Amino acid sequence: MSEKTTEELESILKKYNAENIGEFFDKNGKEMVSESLTFRNYFNDLMKEKGLKLRDLFIQADISESYGYKLISGQKHTQKRDVILRLCICMKCSLFETQHLLNLYGMQPLYARKKRDAILMIAVNEGHGSIYLVNELLEQYGEEQLYSCGEL
Repeated sequence: MSEKTTEELESILKKYNAENIGEFFDKNGKEMVSESLTFRNYFNDLMKEKGLKLRDLFIQADISESYGYKLISGQKHTQKRDVILRLCICMKCSLFETQHLLNLYGMQPLYARKKRDAILMIAVNEGHGSIYLVNELLEQYGEEQLYSCGEL
């Protein structure tokens, strides 16, 4: 999985021109987003890499198995970003992985200028992995907790 931020890639890219762009791709190819990469594929790759089982993840994220499987397979789609965030938090995704999953799902990434998103970014960076702890943190700073499955 790639770990360079977009800003880092942009900074590196400034050192290249049309004549040596191939060298940039050779050195940074694994950082590039594949047009064929889907939410499902990236999600499944992360699950394998982290050695997790879907059933366990859905339990931790408080998402019903049937709904969770339909989300991952693409049979269902949610408009609630919190559902995808629940999965990312319980998978202990890095901020990069979380932002990438949100993007692939067609949702806005976390934005540091929004208080709630900043809190979520900190929780992700610290690898909390617990919806309960993340909700406590959100509540502590007067922000809405992550939506529960009952509210979907």
